[in-house]
Amino acid sequence: MLKPFLTTGIGSLPHRNAQEAVMLILNTFDIPFWPQLPGLSFKELMIPQYSEGLPFLKMDR
Repeated sequence: MLKPFLTTGIGSLPHRNAQEAVMLILNTFDIPFWPQLPGLSFKELMIPQYSEGLPFLKMDR
């Protein structure tokens, strides 16, 4: 069971280097989270990630 009041995060980070982002997360938070790196790619934004399975949707890069 997890201890109360552990820290985690959600959402985007400003990094363009995934390894730097992961190191920041591991050194800062108690519970790692899966970051989005929109500075790295358009596909890292929330809408492209979570709308992938919608019917009739085409991604215009």
